[in-house]
Amino acid sequence: MVPYDASLWLAASLWATTHLRHEVLALLQQAAACYERPGDPWDHFQKLPEFQDVRKDAEFQVAVKKRDDASLQNRRRISEEKP
Repeated sequence: MVPYDASLWLAASLWATTHLRHEVLALLQQAAACYERPGDPWDHFQKLPEFQDVRKDAEFQVAVKKRDDASLQNRRRISEEKP
């Protein structure tokens, strides 16, 4: 299992059953923060059948935008240092 899988699976399930936008966007942000593949996470996430109705939704696109700022890099460094 890849680190972002749990958050992505939960976001997709929640969206399909409830359409609770705020909660789903928060879960997608968590998934994107753990996304280590090259490229934009939304390019991968939007392929899930649960997100077909929001593929072009700007709010979803912004929520999963990769954040390569110093704080994200610092969080990654700290998590790698944990025993």
